[in-house]
Amino acid sequence: MIDKANVFSDELLLIEDEHIREVTKKIIAKLPDYFFTTAASSTGKYHPKYALGDGGLVRHTKAAVKICNDLLALEYNQSKFAPEERDMMIAALILHDGMKHGLNGSKYTVADHPVVMAEYIRQNHMADFTEIQLLIITDVISSHMGQWNTDYKTGEQIMPKPTTEMQYFVHMCDYLASRKYLIVEFENYYEPKNYESNTAQAVPQTIDEIISVCKAKIANGADRAELYKIIESISGEKNPCKITDPAIAEKVLAAVGNYKSEG
Repeated sequence: MIDKANVFSDELLLIEDEHIREVTKKIIAKLPDYFFTTAASSTGKYHPKYALGDGGLVRHTKAAVKICNDLLALEYNQSKFAPEERDMMIAALILHDGMKHGLNGSKYTVADHPVVMAEYIRQNHMADFTEIQLLIITDVISSHMGQWNTDYKTGEQIMPKPTTEMQYFVHMCDYLASRKYLIVEFENYYEPKNYESNTAQAVPQTIDEIISVCKAKIANGADRAELYKIIESISGEKNPCKITDPAIAEKVLAAVGNYKSEG
């Protein structure tokens, strides 16, 4: 299992706003497992060699963020975008291809994956971002494909085109990161095997303990719904079996263990 929280540790440090950084980190931890191992292009036609093979999609994402950060360092862009806007664009680029193969990991790229990713954030993290942050980040992600916004087969428009400066900027960074003639050198070349969590093996065991504790509490009269609320408030999941972060699993275990029924 990939230690998802650490894969984008360098990129997250580029986000100055602590709140945006922490919410972005939280979403990264819940991205599908395939995102961290799959190639950027399922056919190999549309991305440079470094973005192909195992971990290629993450390397593409890191390249897009690197391009974004370099361009934002220019005086012209420093004056064009406020600090919070720069942070939101970096966050959007980290997350933009998070659902490239859909929620369940289809064999090929899902045509409207930008919309899928944006909707996932709206549905699951509405309360985490401020209203304006949620609106801007999801709109930027939705439109990151630019002019390539139609269904492959029908030609029907399935995604919005960029209309704002921030949307155009993020689209440009993603586009440049997909050009075969632009070769990006990485200080830390991402390989999935280098991010395998040493603590991941402990998660299933902790989940078993959570379930056992909950069963015992319920048998002694605890409110099942209240226990679910505790689990969801900490992990974002009602079902403890969906927890993947060892630290979160430990927090849930401690919380349900300390729960005392009012009855």
